[in-house]
Amino acid sequence: VPFAFQDAAATFDFKALPHGGGSWMEDAAAEHDAGLARWRKDRVESIKQEARRGAEELACEIASISALASELAAAERLKEEVAKMQTAAVHAGGAVRESVSAAA
Repeated sequence: VPFAFQDAAATFDFKALPHGGGSWMEDAAAEHDAGLARWRKDRVESIKQEARRGAEELACEIASISALASELAAAERLKEEVAKMQTAAVHAGGAVRESVSAAA
């Protein structure tokens, strides 16, 4: 029995059905393809938006890192100035002690 069914299915002409009998399959396939195309289009748009957001966040992070690098450089310059002032204060303190000792 299964063999007879296979023979019938192999020789059956679906397009020969009356009233465009094969068109419902074509319509279903076209509807599926259209849905798949919409899904792909939506997915691509979603990925593009995600990529834009990622690029914007990355730009913000880069700007923050740049600002931190500038602040770090400024802090290094202040550290050097403080070191120079401490050295000058030690010399000034020594000079004051010598002056006090000489005056006494």
